[in-house]
Amino acid sequence: METKAIFTKLYGPLVLALTFWLLAFVVQLPAGKTIDVPVPYLGINVPVASAVLVRLLLAVAGFVSLFAYAVSDYTSLFPQHLTMQVFHDQDKIRSSLQGLAPYRIPRLVESANFQSAQQRYFAKLDEQISKSINIPKFFTAGGDYINSEGTSYTVVEKAKKGLQRYHVAMSEGELTHKLSLPGAASQTFVTKNRKFDSGFDDLTFEVKDLLHGLLLMTKYGQTLLFRKMEPGVEYDVLLIAVTRVTVFPWPDISNTVYLAEEEEGLVPIGYAVFH
Repeated sequence: METKAIFTKLYGPLVLALTFWLLAFVVQLPAGKTIDVPVPYLGINVPVASAVLVRLLLAVAGFVSLFAYAVSDYTSLFPQHLTMQVFHDQDKIRSSLQGLAPYRIPRLVESANFQSAQQRYFAKLDEQISKSINIPKFFTAGGDYINSEGTSYTVVEKAKKGLQRYHVAMSEGELTHKLSLPGAASQTFVTKNRKFDSGFDDLTFEVKDLLHGLLLMTKYGQTLLFRKMEPGVEYDVLLIAVTRVTVFPWPDISNTVYLAEEEEGLVPIGYAVFH
């Protein structure tokens, strides 16, 4: 959506309300003067000769304009298709988690302990990669030599009932992981993620979320592929992607933090930067 259209959607009702209230403050009617006030939906004009009544109508019109915030669909402010890069360094994972504040993630493994839990996750993932697509020690040996990039597609729909209630109807992504160790041939494989239906899919945008934004949590199943067109092998550890989505004062999407659903809790394993 273009900048002008975003500004109109976010601040048009407020500007209109302030205009109505300003007119209500300054309006005056000379003796014998009438104003034709249109009646919505009926298509008629009612002559009004009382300045007090005109001010009251303008004040009410201002509040009616603000009601647009309660019924507007804000999903159009955010693109459905995004390109991204995924990284796994722990300092940036911690700063990305801090970027989700003030929201807290339930069952999140403590920051002091997630390094060892992250290493165990990648060791187990490497076992599956080695067994399924014959690439040994991809993540455990890769470190800074891994480049992961791809695309995501997410559809969020406004619920038909209720005010500012939304539902994540679809979400999927594809990442190409490339390992380029010095003196060795590069190795590549692909992961595909597809949303699992969960209680995280239903969202309600409340007044308290106006400035802090809304925490979007999506649960994914993972599929490992040697090449994009192959059927792939399902991996049994689910991922939860956590993103803070902000509408005011301007639409913004934070880094996404990926959490592995393990027995000890949710283990931070990486973060995505969107472009």
